[in-house]
Amino acid sequence: MLKEHCSGVRDVNLSISLFDANSFSIYILIGAGSVVIASIVILFMVLSLKNRINPARRARRQYEKGRYEKVLIALALELEKNPGNRDALLLKADTENKLERFDDAAKDYYHLIRVKEPGDGIDVLSVKKKLLFPLYRVESLLELHTLCVEILKTEGNCPEALYYLSLLYIGQMYFDRAAETLRSLIHNRPRMGGAHFALGLSDAQRGKYADAISSLNRSLEISVNNLYLLCSAASYYFKGDYSACSDRLRKIPQRMEAFEKEKQYLFSLRLRAFCNYRLGRFERAVRLLQLVYNLVKQNKLTSPGLYNSRGIVQRGDAEETESSVFDDYYRLREVAAEEGGVVPPPQQPLGLLDLKGLSRSTEAGIDLCFAMIRAETLEDARDLLSDLKRDYPEVLGLKRLIDLIDEERERMASVKTDTPHVVRAKSTERVIRGKGRGFRLWEYMEEWERKAIRPYQLLIIAGFTSRRMLSPNVLFSKRRRGR
Repeated sequence: MLKEHCSGVRDVNLSISLFDANSFSIYILIGAGSVVIASIVILFMVLSLKNRINPARRARRQYEKGRYEKVLIALALELEKNPGNRDALLLKADTENKLERFDDAAKDYYHLIRVKEPGDGIDVLSVKKKLLFPLYRVESLLELHTLCVEILKTEGNCPEALYYLSLLYIGQMYFDRAAETLRSLIHNRPRMGGAHFALGLSDAQRGKYADAISSLNRSLEISVNNLYLLCSAASYYFKGDYSACSDRLRKIPQRMEAFEKEKQYLFSLRLRAFCNYRLGRFERAVRLLQLVYNLVKQNKLTSPGLYNSRGIVQRGDAEETESSVFDDYYRLREVAAEEGGVVPPPQQPLGLLDLKGLSRSTEAGIDLCFAMIRAETLEDARDLLSDLKRDYPEVLGLKRLIDLIDEERERMASVKTDTPHVVRAKSTERVIRGKGRGFRLWEYMEEWERKAIRPYQLLIIAGFTSRRMLSPNVLFSKRRRGR
């Protein structure tokens, strides 16, 4: 019994000894693991802190998150410490492009090109391609043209250079050259929606509406947006297919927030109105033009350019354009380009027939007035013109138009007929008053119908117009020498 008892005690002591040894080992393992984990955490914190302290890395991280203002703050710190950091300079220029600080972006891209050194990791050709966009936006046209030609000498089919060169031609109203350049671009980049869109607008300026519709529809197959839809609808309108125009317009939301620019919304309202007008829905046209008039009059829509704009004049369903001062201008500019001459732009008339001094508000009022006449609400049309005459005494010719509406009201009251209420008198019946020529009411209507919506307005809403003009010697002579 005593031996058994002693043996049991020894077994218990052995178990306790083994338990203590195992526990000690476990504690050691746990302690070592904790040290490793703590070391990893500390290392991670150090690396994270280092990244946060490093302005260049912080700038890149903010750029990826779209926090462009914070990018510039971080880059300012980095470039203060390391002004020769090429990657930081490139990121700064890219960020300024994103923020639409195009002058600053262009300066930084130029600086990168100047300080380029072998092995610094900067691709100069890539930087030059990025430089095209800010130069176009600030209308540094000569620099843009020079850079496009320079890039094309290195990379003959460079899509960026061809695209901006075509936009340069469009802005200078060399639509044949623009179309030629765009077709070359599309041949190599058939999925570039912007190129198809620009080609469609170029064709529309030349009265090639079927081609314009084809190009614009192709752009919509690649990328659907409201501007493309709007210009496609307008091309159907210019071609005289008002039903197709109406169908296309139904796909566009009727609210300002659906458009990138205010002028696009204004054009969409006017196009809807005139499409309804052409389809004989005069009451709908009046409602839409009343909305436009109210918005413009209240200065809620202030976009210039959609009234009294240059453009090709077209009649009804005709595919060919009617001769006009701007048709001649486009043709002469193309001839001048071949002969090395310069054609000054014609002076744009600031009125409709003998209406002079029209502003955006009064143009919108005239739109509404003529739609009211078609809707046979002559009294409303007369009241509107009387208000315009009172509020805008600087506009000349409104009294004459009011008198013509009064004459038409008297005629309608005395003669009951099923013919259209605005009688289109023969040319021999035109009235000559004083030293000037007086116009009949139907002549005002006809002129307004032709000129209210014009292809040039598509360039305005797309942002393809230019305020500066370049000599054809600059645009084309260098290009010939480079061939």
